[in-house]
Amino acid sequence: MSLVVAVLGAVALLLVPGALVALALRLRGLWFVAALAPLSIAFIGVAPVLTAWMRVPFAFWHPAALALIAAVAIEAVRRPLARRGRWPRLGRWERTLPVTGIALVAGAVVVTLLLLGITAPAGVSQTYDGIFHLNAVAWILDTGDGSSLHLYRITHPGDGLEFYPAAWHDLVAGIVQLTGGALTEPAIPVATNAAWLATTWLVWMPSAALLTRVVAGRTRGIAVEAVAALLSAVAGAMPWLLLGWGTLYPTGVATALLPFGLALAVTLLRRGGRRHLPTVLVLAALWFAACGLAHPRSLVSVALLVAPLVLFALIGWARRTAASRRGRRIVVAVIGGLVAAVIAVVAVGAIYVYRNFDVANRPISDHLNGGPATATRTLGEALLQAIGLAAPLPDSPGTAAPQLALALALLVGVVIAARSRRMRWLALAWVIAVVLYAAAAGSNSDLAKVLTGVWYKDKFRLFVLLAVVGIPLAAVALHQVGTLVPRLAERLLRREHRGSAADDRDRARSALRIAAVLVLTLAVAVPAAIGPGMRDLSTSTAREFALNDQGFLGRADYRLLERLPELVPAGETVAGDPWDGSTLTWALGEREALFPHLAGLWTPDQLTVAQRLDQAAVDPEVCAALDRLDVRFVFHSPGFLWGAPAEAAGFAGIDRAVTTPGVLTPVANDGASTLYRVSACDGAAEQ
Repeated sequence: MSLVVAVLGAVALLLVPGALVALALRLRGLWFVAALAPLSIAFIGVAPVLTAWMRVPFAFWHPAALALIAAVAIEAVRRPLARRGRWPRLGRWERTLPVTGIALVAGAVVVTLLLLGITAPAGVSQTYDGIFHLNAVAWILDTGDGSSLHLYRITHPGDGLEFYPAAWHDLVAGIVQLTGGALTEPAIPVATNAAWLATTWLVWMPSAALLTRVVAGRTRGIAVEAVAALLSAVAGAMPWLLLGWGTLYPTGVATALLPFGLALAVTLLRRGGRRHLPTVLVLAALWFAACGLAHPRSLVSVALLVAPLVLFALIGWARRTAASRRGRRIVVAVIGGLVAAVIAVVAVGAIYVYRNFDVANRPISDHLNGGPATATRTLGEALLQAIGLAAPLPDSPGTAAPQLALALALLVGVVIAARSRRMRWLALAWVIAVVLYAAAAGSNSDLAKVLTGVWYKDKFRLFVLLAVVGIPLAAVALHQVGTLVPRLAERLLRREHRGSAADDRDRARSALRIAAVLVLTLAVAVPAAIGPGMRDLSTSTAREFALNDQGFLGRADYRLLERLPELVPAGETVAGDPWDGSTLTWALGEREALFPHLAGLWTPDQLTVAQRLDQAAVDPEVCAALDRLDVRFVFHSPGFLWGAPAEAAGFAGIDRAVTTPGVLTPVANDGASTLYRVSACDGAAEQ
C-alpha cells in the first residue's frame, strides 16, 4: 500500500506543474501527453535553486507555484501573437491517441511487474552511487535545501557552491513530503522506487513514443508511436540497466528526457518547423533546464545524437542555397566558418588533454582506465553486444543474453531509415552510439578513452543510448513490415474485387494491417520482456537489492535501522564505518549519518572520529570532536560493501572501537548488527 500512495504522489508531482505550462502553450495530442513530465522536472529542478537563494525551505508545492507563474507569463505573451497567427498550436488530437494510451498503460503494467520481481516496495539499491542518492534525499529533507548548487555539500561540507544535479533528489524529497505521513515503511526507499516507476511511465515511455511519431510521421492502422510505447518498456538497455548499475537514478532520468529533446530538434530543423518556433523555443529552454538539473552530461549525449540531424539539415540547406551565385558564396562562408570552429575546438581539446594528462610522459589510458572504464571484451565482441542488445550486467563482468527479436527489428529499422531521407540521420546516430559503446567496452586505447571520457568512460551509460535511438528504429520496422502484410496476402490469394466490393476490400486491408502490426509487436515485445536477456538483467539487478545477512545490508541491519527513531533522540548524528551499512542510518533510520557516503572531503573532526574513535577513553580530543559533531551513537554491522575494500581502512578507528573495552556500550542489537552509545565520553559530556 505504501508504494501505491507514493506512486500517486509521484504522478501528481510529475503531472501538475507540466500541465499548467502545457495548457498555456496550447499543446495538443501526443505532444501534450509527452511534455507533461519533462516540463514538471524542469520546475522541480529550478524551484529549489530559487527558494534556496531566497532562503525559503524546500517544499513539494514550490514547482507547481513556479509553473503557475510561468504559465501566466507565457499566456500573456502567447495570446496577442496567436491572434495575429504567429503562435500556431503544436500537435493535434487524433483518433489514434487512445491506442497509444493503451500501449502506454500496458507498458506501465509490464514495468511495474518487472520491478516488483526485482525488489520489495521499500527495497534499497546497495550500490556505491545508490547510497549517495538515498542520503541526498535525507539531506534535502533535513536541511530544507534542494538546490543543485548546494547538494554536493553532503560530502564536501562548507558554505560555498558545490554543484550536483538535484532534480531527481528533489522529486523524491517532494514525494516524501507529500505522502510521508501515509507511508508505513521507510519513506525514502519507497519514494525512490515510486519515483523510478513514475519517471519511467511518464517521462521515458511517452517521450520515446513522441520521438518515433515525429521521426516517422503519420501512419495508417495502429499508430507507430503505440508500437514504440510498448517496446520502450521492455528494452533491456533503458530503463532497466541504470537501475542496477550505479545505481544511476539521475542519469536514468536525464536519459529518459533525451527522446523529447530529440523530438524538439527534429521539429525545429525540418522544413516548416519555423511555424512552431515560439512553442519549440519555450519547450527547448525548459527541457534544457530539466536535463541540466537531472544530469548535465546528458546534454552531451543529445548533442552527439542530434549531430547527424544537423549535418543532413545543413546539407539540405546548402543544396537549396547554392542554386544561385550569391547563395554559393554564402554556403562557402558558412561551411568554412563551421570547419574552422570544429578545428579550433579539436585543437583546444587536444591541448587540454595533452597538458592535463601529461601525455608526453604517460599514456592517457593510465589516467582514464580502472574500474568500469577498463575494457573486458575485444572490440569485435563489444560491437556484437551492441548490435545484439546484449546488455552488460551490473554485478559481474559478463553480459546478458541478447534480445534477438528486438535487435532484428532494430536492424531492419536501420536499413529502412538509411533508405529514407526523412530518417537517415537516425540510422547514423545509431551507428555512432554503437561505435562509442564498443570503444568503451572493447578498447583501452588512448583514443577510446578520450572519445568516451565525457561519459566517465562508462560502457553502461553509453549502452543506454542504443535504446534512445533504437526504439524508434525498431518501431518503424515493425510498423512498415506489418503494413506490407495486406499487400502480400492479396498477391498470394490473387483475389480481384470490383464495384461495391472495394469498400469491403479496404476494411479487410485495414483490419489485416492492424492485426499484422499487433502480432509483430507482441512477437518482439513478449520475448524481450520474459526472454533470457531480461531475465539475466533482472536477476543481476535483484542481487543489488537483495537483503543478504552476510553482505552490506542484511535483514537484521534493515530492521535495526528502522528502529532508530525510537532508540536515538532526534537531532543526534550516528557514526559508523559507511562501508558496513551505517551510512544508511539517515535514509532508513531518519538519523543523520556522520559519513553520508563512502567517500568525501571530511572535516578534521570527522577524520578524528573515523581514525581514532577507539582512543576515546584515553584521548580527550576524540570526545571533544564527538561533542562538536553531536555524535553519541555508533552503528556497526559485520558486512561490508565489496567485501573488505581498502577504502574502508580510512574508518578503522570506528571498527576497532567495537572491540576496545570501555569505549562503546550496546544499546540494541538485531542479529550481528548493533547500535552502541559512546560511553567513554559520558564523563566528558558531564564536565
